[in-house]
Amino acid sequence: MPIFISDEKSVFDVWHADVLVNTVNCQGAMGAGLAKAFLDRFPSIYRPYEAACGLRLNCDGSPLPSFDRTPKSRLPPCLCEGQFDRACSIHRMRPGAVQAVRVAPSGAHPSVAVILNLPTKILWNGPSSLDVVTRSVSELASGLRRAEDRFLTVAMPPPGCGFGGLDWEAEVKPIVMKLLVDVPQEVVVCLNRRQRG
Repeated sequence: MPIFISDEKSVFDVWHADVLVNTVNCQGAMGAGLAKAFLDRFPSIYRPYEAACGLRLNCDGSPLPSFDRTPKSRLPPCLCEGQFDRACSIHRMRPGAVQAVRVAPSGAHPSVAVILNLPTKILWNGPSSLDVVTRSVSELASGLRRAEDRFLTVAMPPPGCGFGGLDWEAEVKPIVMKLLVDVPQEVVVCLNRRQRG
């Protein structure tokens, strides 16, 4: 199916989309940018995302030290951090680990059935990585091929190009076009330039 690029629309403006892609980090933070906008519109997506991130848990499932008193930004890393090819069963939100969360259609978004949390960066306050984006978009493409005709239209932002700092035209667009060209769904990449100035 075709890939459409919309300069002005956001993912929330594609009224016929039944799948929306939310770009996320691997630490369980949804406090800014597009992830925050998703959280505001679809609050039910946070608990599954938080669980997939293994927020404040060691690899064995035990709480990290000072669980209640330590801000997320100061927690020690888990033992598997940075070893994404050998991820533990607690920390499942990894590059290439796209998470599907079913949502109830709302008045503002009557067609939406699924939100896909797509990692574009490891740390919430760090830059996005082309490697992470490539792995995640590749898994997105595989998942869409497996879904076949269960979904018709996917609306997604340019992954890693907001607060992540990647360049859409030079870095990310070639990856998206190559990996999503043969998925059976219509894909709408929403650049939302009217809000970015």
